[in-house]
Formats: sequence, C-alpha cells, structure tokens
Amino acid sequence: MKEMSVEVLNLARNFDVESGKPSVVVSFGNCIDSTPDVRERVEASGQTAQPDKTIANRVILFVPDVSETPYILGSKWNLKIEDNGSISITRDM
Repeated sequence: MKEMSVEVLNLARNFDVESGKPSVVVSFGNCIDSTPDVRERVEASGQTAQPDKTIANRVILFVPDVSETPYILGSKWNLKIEDNGSISITRDM
C-alpha cells in the first residue's frame, strides 16, 4: 500500500465526451524541491526544469457530469493506493 498527502494543484473545466455535460479535471500532487536529481529527470523527459520547485502530479481525475466540485485549488487530501489497485482520496481535515 502507498499513502501520501497531496493537494489540488489544478482544476480545469471540461465536457464529458459521452454525455456532453460539464465535467472537471482535477490534478492532485505536490510541489517538491527541484533537487539536482529531480531537475535531471524533468529535463530527460524533454521539459524545462524550474529552479526552485517542481510540480509532481500523483493522480489526475476526470470527474464526469458535474457543474460543481468539492475539490478546491490548494485543498489538502490523503491519497491511498492499495496493493490490489484500489484508490481512495479523502479530505485532510
């Protein structure tokens, strides 16, 4: 099992392809220090490394058929990935 604290890094409005109704794309992750190892991996993937902080996306959800969402930019969450692949995201109170 893997468990970590994450925050909402990005929210984007979208439309559900199947229904045509509004949906939301939610990116959960962390801002991590841009250590030399991190910068090297970022640059190896063809991106430009930032000098101080790097965004590490952990989970990106496409939430269909919603016009409002409980996910707020910067809000804190707990991400748990079980050995069987089950994923849970709960609000960090």
